[in-house]
Amino acid sequence: MPLMRGGEADWVVRMIGTPEVPRGRNSVLGAPFVSHIVKANPAYDIMTYDPDRDLDEISTGIAGEHVHQPNADISNFLGRGGKLLLWHGFNDPGPSPLSTIDYLQAVQNKVPAHADSVKLFLAPGVLHCSGGPGPDQFDTLSAIENWVENGKAPTSMLATKTNEKMSRPLCAYPQVARYLGQGDTHEAKNFQCSNP
Repeated sequence: MPLMRGGEADWVVRMIGTPEVPRGRNSVLGAPFVSHIVKANPAYDIMTYDPDRDLDEISTGIAGEHVHQPNADISNFLGRGGKLLLWHGFNDPGPSPLSTIDYLQAVQNKVPAHADSVKLFLAPGVLHCSGGPGPDQFDTLSAIENWVENGKAPTSMLATKTNEKMSRPLCAYPQVARYLGQGDTHEAKNFQCSNP
């Protein structure tokens, strides 16, 4: 999946590198990922990794099972009343948010009777888990509690930015926050969720 437009500032840090981390942060994070998750061996020497020989392990081995989650058949979970709330920073320079959209659609196609039991929220301007120019603080726990305990599926969540006067609604996919045309563009009340 491609990197998304808007996350370019973090591409340098993660992919290209800086004087402090010349090969990029992913080279530092990648070694523990391969040794601990892919190889399940903390003593594994990353310098022996051979992409031609070992690359398939990332999608078919333990990492494929636990990181990529290719199985969209979560009918047992949803059939018992389970609710799944997904979110992804839309400017994530690591795993592409498009893969999360693909997973949501795969689940909805595989388990159409429970399609409403899975919601995805994309956070525009947010990098991997936090950071970036977008509002990256929101309360997923209250949203899922209200959904499970009161049967009220979340349609939006208020997102804020630490130490900045910024708030926006995060909308349940495929809806997006649209500016109403007047008022402060840093205030959520001046946006509404609508179809793209």
